[in-house]
Amino acid sequence: MYKNKSFIFFYVLLLVFVLAGCSEQSSEEKSQEKDLPKLMFEAQTITLDGKNYTLDPRLQLNDKNGIGQAVGLIYDTAVVHEINGIPGEKWLTASFEGEGLVFREQGKGDFNLSDFAPDRLEIHSLENPDQVTKEKVVTDRKAIDELVKTITEKEPVRVDTSELKDIQLLKEITFQSDRYPNIAYHLSYIEKNGRTYLREHGLFLMDTLYEVSINWDSLP
Repeated sequence: MYKNKSFIFFYVLLLVFVLAGCSEQSSEEKSQEKDLPKLMFEAQTITLDGKNYTLDPRLQLNDKNGIGQAVGLIYDTAVVHEINGIPGEKWLTASFEGEGLVFREQGKGDFNLSDFAPDRLEIHSLENPDQVTKEKVVTDRKAIDELVKTITEKEPVRVDTSELKDIQLLKEITFQSDRYPNIAYHLSYIEKNGRTYLREHGLFLMDTLYEVSINWDSLP
């Protein structure tokens, strides 16, 4: 299982990957480079066999068992793999310093937390900036379904990340799903101007906020 880290750090890794296009590789990946095709990578999108796969900053490969067949290279350094266990679709992953970035095929419609169908979540406290602390693991399906409903029924607000400088990061919420067994879905719980939101990181420094008031301690 990939090690859980602060979602802030994960998002920084995404930006570094996109801007620098560099990756650490295993010896096995390096041995594959000779025969792998070079893939076009532009605007955070991989082109493979005439189809486009765009980075989804909310998602992360969290289990090495999800790494499937190698299909190409980005910038001659990052090996791109198919992801095992995705129902009815082909998703791709590329690794940066052990973090598995997830790319979904364009034209397959919207994808949200309800589609992910989570059945487990982990809550980590971010209130101490020097230490990420696991608070609890929730597996009660009714409680999770109610939380997902609360989130997905809220009117989303799209904001530029430059508007989120004066926020307090409270928690990192990591969802897992039997439907997508090798993927984690990340949200962060923040406070801004006395109001609390769940934050989804988006492409091109545009994030989505859902205003919520959740008593995390009450979750079984």
